[in-house]
Amino acid sequence: MTEYVFSEQELAEINRIKDTKFGTWDWNYGKSPEFNVRRGTKFTSGKVEVFANVTESKIQDIKIYGDFFGIEDVAAVEDVLRGVKYEREDVLKALETIDITRYFAGISREEIAEAVVG
Repeated sequence: MTEYVFSEQELAEINRIKDTKFGTWDWNYGKSPEFNVRRGTKFTSGKVEVFANVTESKIQDIKIYGDFFGIEDVAAVEDVLRGVKYEREDVLKALETIDITRYFAGISREEIAEAVVG
């Protein structure tokens, strides 16, 4: 048996295909089947339960329940997360558009992202 060694041209083509197709978010996550998520996370300030419907790796619908305290309805948080990619960085970026302390007293933006995505 002889070892096959890729030429520089073959390696360049492999990297080009990886960068333009197989390494993209759409290829790896965008065509995924619809799925439902149910996550419960307990923090010192209360428990947060998340129920989400994810289609093509984007949050289509989401409901947040729990025994946490806040001065505003979490429906606004749910609205901000609809249509967002189901990835931690995207959820964090969406949560930056609102004052999370108004909805979750004593729970940080990063902790809410963990409760949603893990």
